[in-house]
Amino acid sequence: VKERKRIRKAGGFISFNGVWRVAGVLATSRALGDFPLKDRNLVIAEPDVLVFELDALDPDFMVLATDGLWDAFTNEEAVAYLRDRLDEPHFGAKSIVLQAYYRGSLDNVTVIVVDFRDRRRARVAVKERKRIKKAGGFISFNGVWRVAGVLATSRALGDFPLKDRNLVIA
Repeated sequence: VKERKRIRKAGGFISFNGVWRVAGVLATSRALGDFPLKDRNLVIAEPDVLVFELDALDPDFMVLATDGLWDAFTNEEAVAYLRDRLDEPHFGAKSIVLQAYYRGSLDNVTVIVVDFRDRRRARVAVKERKRIKKAGGFISFNGVWRVAGVLATSRALGDFPLKDRNLVIA
């Protein structure tokens, strides 16, 4: 809504031709190129910055893409497509670029997928390290992270010598 008002104030319009387009041409209102639309301030290079707390949203991933992707995918379609491919190399970015081409996108398509799943795992690992340190243990790395230099997991059913010291829990 804010972008639509800004574009109308500059004398432009937004139309829908499969996707929303500025002046019936460009599928994004913020860009580095596209000088004919910039001369009239219909498209600007100033980023629209949104700040939020990642911990509150706890996302799995984020998609950064050029308008060529959005010519072929809605937001919901891109998220669904990538969610099934996060374990591919590049977290599915290469796959979705090719799929946009196969769907007929004629614009440049560049996609970056930022995987936040490791961030979640890192938070859990930090909590485990704090718990082990509080119990008087330590974590070491010798090709694999190990509890007390011995066990490669901090959660197990056996390993009673480490369990007695609360270094390993079930």
